[in-house]
Amino acid sequence: MSHKIIQTDDGCISNPEKWLPRLHVYENRNLLKLEGNFVAEDAGVILNQLTKYIRDFIQSSFVFEVKKQNTASQMVIWHILFTLEQDFIKEKIKVEWHYNRDDEDLAEQGEEFQDLFEKLHLVLMPQ
Repeated sequence: MSHKIIQTDDGCISNPEKWLPRLHVYENRNLLKLEGNFVAEDAGVILNQLTKYIRDFIQSSFVFEVKKQNTASQMVIWHILFTLEQDFIKEKIKVEWHYNRDDEDLAEQGEEFQDLFEKLHLVLMPQ
């Protein structure tokens, strides 16, 4: 199953299945935003496409607003962060990790990613 991308005036917004997050690509703001549920058992379906967008468009910011995730999607997020850290080692890419302040699991996941990816400017943003 492919992850369809629809072009809009302010960027590309993906049209995912309900179990995949939406991907917003704002070229004019140098921003990629991944939001929504990320609970697919085969979460890797989106990884190649995300990596392409990361390498092609990102220059300053990446925003995660994941509301739910599972182990498979955590691995995809790990790969995204790894790509950001390796490909943009000279530039300080800002990564925002938005989560519900009552969600201890996502808060802990963000803290773990901060520890793992010290070269990124990963900011925890409780909502």
